[in-house]
Amino acid sequence: MGIDLEEHLDAEHLAVLEMLPDGLLDLSDVAGARARLDELMAFLIPAYAAPARATDLGGLPPAVVTVGSLDMFLDEDIDYAQALLAAGVACELHVYPGAFHGSSSLVPDADVSCRWHRDEMAALDRALNG
Repeated sequence: MGIDLEEHLDAEHLAVLEMLPDGLLDLSDVAGARARLDELMAFLIPAYAAPARATDLGGLPPAVVTVGSLDMFLDEDIDYAQALLAAGVACELHVYPGAFHGSSSLVPDADVSCRWHRDEMAALDRALNG
């Protein structure tokens, strides 16, 4: 049994995972398989649990989106931040130069990783403590 994420969208949200759920697989070279996967994902996972598929982002809490400039999900994360802004949702977008997918965990002592962690902790502090 899963957690109803909609119940937990009442405070600032933070895109920490460096990716959004629909970006996990790229089957664009196999159009039929991609179409079937899209149908399956839409059936199994509600749109509010897969922000890249949501059609209405209005009413979401303020967001902080963090991503590395070399991350394979960079464009998708930027698109999500832009969609939030277009829906009237307050959003911060942080793109970390030279960082790749998972680099903040793989190389935690790098300057860019330390800055990334500080920014995320500051965002969480603002969300929790005002």
